[in-house]
Formats: sequence, C-alpha cells, structure tokens
Amino acid sequence: MKKCPKCGSENPKNANFCKKCGKSLLNVKPETQSLRRTGNHNGGQNYNHKRYKYIVFLIAVIIILIGWMLLSKSSNERHSSEESMSIDVVQSAKSKKTTESTSKLESSSSSQTVKLWNSNKASQLASFMQSWGNQMNQQYENCGEDTNNDVDFHDYHFPNDFGNINYRVNNEPVSVTWSADGQGDADYNVVAIYSDANNPSSAGTHLYFFAIHNGSPIVLITEQSDGENQLNFKETANRDLRAGFEKIVNEN
Repeated sequence: MKKCPKCGSENPKNANFCKKCGKSLLNVKPETQSLRRTGNHNGGQNYNHKRYKYIVFLIAVIIILIGWMLLSKSSNERHSSEESMSIDVVQSAKSKKTTESTSKLESSSSSQTVKLWNSNKASQLASFMQSWGNQMNQQYENCGEDTNNDVDFHDYHFPNDFGNINYRVNNEPVSVTWSADGQGDADYNVVAIYSDANNPSSAGTHLYFFAIHNGSPIVLITEQSDGENQLNFKETANRDLRAGFEKIVNEN
C-alpha cells in the first residue's frame, strides 16, 4: 500500500496517482504499509509488555500486603502477650502490697487494741480527774469495779450495782460492760467510773462512764436517775474532759 503524502489516503502499491486527490505517488515507496504493520506489531508487543509489568507489580503488592498483615498479626499477638504478662505482674504486685498493707494494718490495729487501756492509763486518768475536778470546784471519786469504794448515786451504789442496771444512751437501750483493757463485745466497754455523788456541790451530782465505743474513747454522763432500774446517759459536752480522756487512751 502507498499512503498519499497530501491527503493521507491509502492506495494500491502499484498506483502512480492518489485515487482521492490525484497526487503523484511515483516517489512514494510502498514499504509505508509494511512499516505501519510493523509499527502496529511493535505497539502490540509494547502493550503486552506493559500488561506483564502491571501484573508483576500487582502480584508484588499483594505479596507485600500479605506479609505486612502476617507481621502485624504476629506483632499484635506478641504485644498482647506482653501486656497480659505485664498486667499479671502488676496485679500480683498490687495483691502482694495489699496483703502486706492489710497485715500491717491488722498488726497495728491489734497492737492499738491491746494498748487501749491499762493500769498506767488508769493512774493518769485518776490524776487528771483530780486536777479537772479542782478546776470545776467538784470532788470526784473513782467508783469503778477495780475499786472497793461505795458511791451512792440516786440509790444506785457503784461499783456494786454496775452490772444490775439497764442502761440507755440518748434514750436508746445499749449494752454496757466493764472492761479492764478496753476490749469487749458490748456497745460501750467501760474502763473507769467517776462520780461526785458522795461530795455533792451546788451544780448537783454527776456520774461519768469512761468507755470505749466502736474502738474510740467516749465520756458518758448522767445527772439523774430515770427510775425503774435504769440510767440514761449522753456524751459529755465538756471539751476538756473529752480531750483529756482521748489523749490518755491514745498514748502508747
């Protein structure tokens, strides 16, 4: 085939003039068609080559993605395993620390419980009550169960009648017991009793129970009898008396 250099039309290879525009084709070589075919053939080869490269590239990308996914999964599993081991170690350490703290607290609590009250603290309270009574112009006498005194408070004799009376605190029935060390299962574990009933003043008569209530020191007071074999107490409002007893109890 001959391609017209003027209009581009294709003509038979033996044509001398273009069948479309009449341009002379004497100097036009017929190899142009062959070259076109060769160009088309080469274009096809180039297309196939590009396609092959694309497929290879796609396969490489897929392989890389699969490898990355597997590596990421392995890393996550290892990280999770390490986190689990770390959590177990932390929990174990916390558990050990809690156990040690609990043991120390129980030991400390036990030690404090044993030291709540003793004969030395009883002597300190006796000195304190003498000093405090002088300030109040009142004379108090120890009438706890560890004494041989007899104090008559509105026909109740202490310490003899201590265990035979029904007690109330703020008009609520409570259990009261004598305790030599401050320990006991009663609502109020009484460690000392003081009264000025044998030496009344213009302020009337007072009966004080120095007790341990829920592990803490408390001073209860009553100034009169309710009859029917019962006494109603309330916590003293005197700050000096409360602070003095609390200080003695909390001393080692």
